[in-house]
Amino acid sequence: MNTHTWLMKAGATAGALVLACGALAADPDTTETWDAGLEGWVRWDPLNSRNPTMTNPGGRVQIKFGKQSWSFPEVHLVQATTNASNGSFFGDYWNTAITNVGFSLYCATHAPADLRLYFFSESSQNWWYYPLGSAAVGQWTRYEVPVDLPQGWRLGTGASFASFKADLKNVTWIGIQVQRDPDIARQTYEFDDFTINGASPSTDSDTDGMSDWAEFIAGTAANDPDSVLVMDVAVTNSPDGTIVSWQSVGNRTYGIGRTTNLLEAFEKIETGVTATPPLNTYMDGGATGRGPYFYQIQVED
Repeated sequence: MNTHTWLMKAGATAGALVLACGALAADPDTTETWDAGLEGWVRWDPLNSRNPTMTNPGGRVQIKFGKQSWSFPEVHLVQATTNASNGSFFGDYWNTAITNVGFSLYCATHAPADLRLYFFSESSQNWWYYPLGSAAVGQWTRYEVPVDLPQGWRLGTGASFASFKADLKNVTWIGIQVQRDPDIARQTYEFDDFTINGASPSTDSDTDGMSDWAEFIAGTAANDPDSVLVMDVAVTNSPDGTIVSWQSVGNRTYGIGRTTNLLEAFEKIETGVTATPPLNTYMDGGATGRGPYFYQIQVED
């Protein structure tokens, strides 16, 4: 388990903030150039149940739609399986903090009628997709897709942050779907530089004391120094206990730990605390003496 921890002192008490991460799987900052071939990548037609071939000229993927005698929808899905790039595109996108997916598209003859980025989770059988904008003919177009539900990801039914997050933890495959232009003429499309990028645990873009990876897990903005997970422990002589508060972010839950000695483990005193942005406040009724009391706030997985 990876953690991100720091202490904040406030009188006789102190607090620690911990970001928990599960097992790593997908490989951030991986780019598939297809220079070494198409191993692990397949193409199929989800509308017409075809399994056509694709070619690899000049270190890129090329797919072609043949000439039709009449116009009907035809779709090709270029899909990364578990073998693509040694499994780099398969597995846990959430705890590896994958922030965006990118690729380049070349339209040789026509612009596609529809272009989407998909990922599929076998555990839920959910197909998430992100609709992409139009592309120019005769030149490369670069797409960068944020891995963020409010930015435009869609699901037929049941789309929620909880389901999106759960499926990101178990990405079975990811791929690009292109639908031919309604024109019945032959059409050619090419893809290159398919990339997944992640937030780095060694970079602090806004110099606020939290790494970009930690900010991804916490739900704060990595480029905004005012958006940061911080905690305040209010010293009180009240017999009701000690008040702990922290800046919170929607769609997160928190756990609270407490100890009286930093050489000893934190005892979990509360779990599943729902975020109440912008601030969560907790009264610890078990901390009524002089202390000292040390607190740990954990973003729960």
